[in-house]
Amino acid sequence: MLSFHIYPSSMHEMSPMADKISSLPNTLIYHVLSFLPTKEAAATSVLSKKWRPMWLSVSTLHFDDQTYSENEETYFRFLELVYTVMLLRDVSQPIQMFNLECRSSLCDPCAINTWVTTAIQRKVQHLSLSLPCSTIHLPCCILTCTTLAVLKLKSLTVNNVHSVDFPLLKTLHLIRVCFVKNEYLFQILSGCPLLEDLLLSSLEMQISTYSKLFGPLKIKLPKLIRADVHDSGMVNIPAATFHNVQFLRSQVVPIIFFHHSSHTNFLYLTYMELFFDFNQ
Repeated sequence: MLSFHIYPSSMHEMSPMADKISSLPNTLIYHVLSFLPTKEAAATSVLSKKWRPMWLSVSTLHFDDQTYSENEETYFRFLELVYTVMLLRDVSQPIQMFNLECRSSLCDPCAINTWVTTAIQRKVQHLSLSLPCSTIHLPCCILTCTTLAVLKLKSLTVNNVHSVDFPLLKTLHLIRVCFVKNEYLFQILSGCPLLEDLLLSSLEMQISTYSKLFGPLKIKLPKLIRADVHDSGMVNIPAATFHNVQFLRSQVVPIIFFHHSSHTNFLYLTYMELFFDFNQ
């Protein structure tokens, strides 16, 4: 991880030639700061007058509550940090990446919804949410964020899906996500026409009457290159969905998978790993 070390020095020692980093183009400095957690990027504002506003234009935001989880007082400082950053940023600058990792049970669903909404309004392209438990509901605005190229969700609940519109989404990773209705997952997948990378891990599915009557729903993912579906026994995706993939790792129900795969040609497949589930 990149880090800055600030050492006290005299005016004589701090010659113009000594501060070579500040002489770099702003775009390059923004790029360097984008690799830092947002808290550390903000700390660079003490370096000089030039650096004071620099971190407010960084397009990558990364917040982690790990060091704030001791009690409510310390966690309030984490909430204050995120709100301050979101309010002070230059509204004309887009947010390319918003990464939020919350491990504490003190995390506030309303605050998360506000932060995510703000990131979407700033045309976020890469959104990653890792939450402490699946009782927090997915903000509905995420499902119609037309600027998203990467979406990674961990430990939350999808309790309602009105519409899905991901015209640019290429990467979708869902880990320990709970779907109140089975078809919500298929609605989301059906709204990703350009999807290339799919990871579904340890999903919690609720089997609906529709799924029991009609079996797996048909999904078209013509651009899919990599698919990894495991530890999600209730997810029965037809083999035809994966016909263009190069990499396939999947937990499958044999009678369903092979029935559909008998009419499927895997033209580009270079790696396949199947785990058979005989309990369904």
